[in-house]
Amino acid sequence: MRDVSKSFMEPVVGKQAACATVDPELFFPLYTVGGDGEFREAQAKAVCARCPIRSGCLEFALHTGDKWAIMGGMTPAERESIRRRNRPPVTFIPMEVAA
Repeated sequence: MRDVSKSFMEPVVGKQAACATVDPELFFPLYTVGGDGEFREAQAKAVCARCPIRSGCLEFALHTGDKWAIMGGMTPAERESIRRRNRPPVTFIPMEVAA
């Protein structure tokens, strides 16, 4: 197990984050056949659920577009879904067709 004296998120969220004393690898679960990715994801989300600054962490992850870590209690795929829903609609402006 790694030294958890400094969280991977500490520069962003500070020492008050619930993840500050947890092995950072927990927030990067590997989804392999027979692996424990789903279990580790659930553990990471449980840490986030008790975090007093969860919303700030989620906002940071959404802003930076992180594609790897569980942050703010959400996986990268879950955050991407939020980003897609919040994007402004694309307006189609037809070009004039030459005669």
